[in-house]
Amino acid sequence: MPLLESIFKLKLVPKFRSGGKNGCYCIQTSKKDITSFFQEYGFKPGRKTDTVTIPSYIKEAGLSKRLAFVRGYFDTDGCLRFDNLNGQPHRYPKVEFASVSHAMIRDLSELLTDMNFRNYIWSDRNSLKLCVAGNTMLHKWVAEVQPKNSKHLNKYQLFRKQGFVPSNAAVA
Repeated sequence: MPLLESIFKLKLVPKFRSGGKNGCYCIQTSKKDITSFFQEYGFKPGRKTDTVTIPSYIKEAGLSKRLAFVRGYFDTDGCLRFDNLNGQPHRYPKVEFASVSHAMIRDLSELLTDMNFRNYIWSDRNSLKLCVAGNTMLHKWVAEVQPKNSKHLNKYQLFRKQGFVPSNAAVA
């Protein structure tokens, strides 16, 4: 919101919307200069479920811009979790994404594959999920993507220190 306010020189008011797992905060506006700005960058009006993808200018950009996109997506919508490994709880790292936009997950998979991140996709109800798994991939992820969200960074540091991260660990 501060970024939008600085670009458009407006005071915006976010609203909480219930729904989904936890709901979300949204900014809604019908100001023509704002909607035109986003439409120029390929955002279409209406429901995004079937239209959201990674823009071609990101897919075709240099490595630093693609990594910046992945970082932003992970910091806001990604998940770092730890599964059981050989009977030991919370030791196998997984970077995960989920979206009802199948095109978004497929685009992300292609982008990550191009950047040498092994990943796989599976279907879960009406969404697609993507996972980058294992110690090697996690360390590569942190070194190259360089996440900034403290929730993810704290989990990673705890994992490096202890070798596991309990699912109820207070790391936020």
